[in-house]
Amino acid sequence: MEYMGLFHKYKVNRRLTDKEREGRLDPKVKLEVQPIHQLTVLRMNSTYLETVDKYDAWRGWVTAVLLAVIVICTLMVIDDIRTLIGDQTDLGEYAIWWMLILVMTTGLLLLALWFFLKEAFTWCYYPIRFNRKTRKVHVTRLNGTVLTVGWDEVFFTLSRTGMGSLGASHWEIQGHVLGEDRETVKETFALAFWGLEENGQPNTVVRMYWEFIRRYMEEGPASVDNVLRQCSPVLFRRETWWYGFQRFNFNFYQRWVALILGLPFSVLDAFGRQIALRSSRLPKWPAEVEAECVIEPDDPYERDARHNKHDLWGMKVWPSQKPLW
Repeated sequence: MEYMGLFHKYKVNRRLTDKEREGRLDPKVKLEVQPIHQLTVLRMNSTYLETVDKYDAWRGWVTAVLLAVIVICTLMVIDDIRTLIGDQTDLGEYAIWWMLILVMTTGLLLLALWFFLKEAFTWCYYPIRFNRKTRKVHVTRLNGTVLTVGWDEVFFTLSRTGMGSLGASHWEIQGHVLGEDRETVKETFALAFWGLEENGQPNTVVRMYWEFIRRYMEEGPASVDNVLRQCSPVLFRRETWWYGFQRFNFNFYQRWVALILGLPFSVLDAFGRQIALRSSRLPKWPAEVEAECVIEPDDPYERDARHNKHDLWGMKVWPSQKPLW
């Protein structure tokens, strides 16, 4: 689970660090790795490639857990208030302790609500669109506004978020929008896939994902058409419970033990995912962005969920076969 940028804001109005310069990803330099898309693609065609955000893979887990916390805390607050104002209750010297419990429970409730509203009652996803014809990147911010920046102007780099998962740090591909001095970071966004650390470095899968995006923008859709096997079925509509259940389980591919033991958590996440998505709005690109992203009639590289041949279970990648996403 990776939530940098959602709960912890990216630091801006600062200078690039030495590590960011060392980890820079040059769009002109081809990496000798197999490109993969990791179930992040919404649509691809000769004009643009559109992906979901990096929070999509684990969406719903925070909602499910915190909803339980909110319900428990709410019941405790109600019980505390009834105890404090009840006519038949003589608290005496224990009144101060009940007041303290009420304050602490209320504080925990408000904190849980704050985190809960980061996933629920927001947007179903935050799409990122890469237009290879205009060479622009359109990024949906968390508040629903859109950042538009030139592909060649973005400083892409491999960055360690510092948020550990089971003892391993996370790495992601960050895009920095720089000031006129080309040194000051004015805004930061992340691409849709992140990975764990291996021997102090991001695992190869992160670079493989970057290569998928890079090849599309630099070499065109033909260079990745044979790689794109599945598109996320959430374009213009909310996903089903069944897809959300499958999507969460995909996080455990090639791990039989995690897949089996994680089954109850998959059901719980799918439940929370539906609450988060059903309470949120579908994103919509501004008219000026759509005007620049017209798809040519009979585009031979147009791909979206309508072209999926199977659902995720039908892809036969569970988990004995390594998927080439």
